[in-house]
Amino acid sequence: MESSRNNESIIIDKRVMDESISGKDLEFQERVLEKLLEKEIENNEDFSDFFNNLDSMSMTQEDLNVEVEYLIDLFLVKQTLTMFFAKAGQGKSFLMLALAMHLLGNGSIKKCYYFDMDNSKASLKARNLDKVLAETPELKYIHNTSIEVSPKDILDSLDKQTIENPESMIYLDYLFIFDSIRDFLGGKDMNSDKDVIPLMKQLKNLRDAGATVIFLHHTSKDGEGTQFKGSSSFNDSVDVSYALSSKRVGNENKLSYTLEVAKDRISVEESAFDLDTSTMTLTSKKYDMATLSKNETSFIEKAQEIVANHSEGINQSQLLESLGKTAQDTTGRKYLKKFSGKYWDSQKVASKNNALFYFPINDETEELLSA
Repeated sequence: MESSRNNESIIIDKRVMDESISGKDLEFQERVLEKLLEKEIENNEDFSDFFNNLDSMSMTQEDLNVEVEYLIDLFLVKQTLTMFFAKAGQGKSFLMLALAMHLLGNGSIKKCYYFDMDNSKASLKARNLDKVLAETPELKYIHNTSIEVSPKDILDSLDKQTIENPESMIYLDYLFIFDSIRDFLGGKDMNSDKDVIPLMKQLKNLRDAGATVIFLHHTSKDGEGTQFKGSSSFNDSVDVSYALSSKRVGNENKLSYTLEVAKDRISVEESAFDLDTSTMTLTSKKYDMATLSKNETSFIEKAQEIVANHSEGINQSQLLESLGKTAQDTTGRKYLKKFSGKYWDSQKVASKNNALFYFPINDETEELLSA
């Protein structure tokens, strides 16, 4: 439409000049008009080329011929960018190391680069990292004491490879773990979108070149473990993020983790794991079981054992008595009702004067991840 108006304007201008100009002046003006028309045509061609280029960039159905691949079912997705954040001392690094060992052990990934800028050598020794490295050669553990450049220089170099090889999935089947992400900002402000967005773009470039990328982050002092530090661009840029918490269970070698989904562009679920830190063995378990109080956990374990020995059912009074409680115990009755359908079934039996009976439920609460 704009082009039509311009041509119309030129024609009108020519008519006016025809009435007022003659001879050589008119010939000169006509040559000028011809040049203007040629320029207009050239502009139209440039405009058309621009949209042709845009069309060539458009995704096709074939471009999306990909499948979502879970490295750990409904928890960790291959070729994604994932953030784990927690208060200090929750064992983030422990869990990431165990995840890396598990994924390398079952062949889900072929190599892991763990960039540790946070932990001391003494703490790593206490975690038996020396034995882990001897047994897992595909785990490349890059510690802050072993590098001759800055952490940001390392990330810049990794990113440069993606720029120089734009069509190649050069990091396919690689796992990159950055611990912790603040060390890769190069001294810039983690509260500033302007400083954080370029960092996140580099991590996304690694992901788009085939890598599974994980970074660890800390929570704010006021967040009580549920709010990460700094710019919202950390969470805006990732595919998945988890708020992590942990507690010691029984002996000092066992950590119980719960991971609450803070963001998911891809379907994941709240997850829970037990980690034996002496063997670095991970066991997956139900999230709701991991978030129970000690009293609830103890009650459930004892009640499940009793109910499992009564395949034909046990009435409520007998069950409570077997648990060392009276038939009128308020807390015991509340727990039996609260966890019915999850850890046992219950129903009234007409032939027993509608007494409430409890039955075993076939539902395993744990699944072994690695031997």
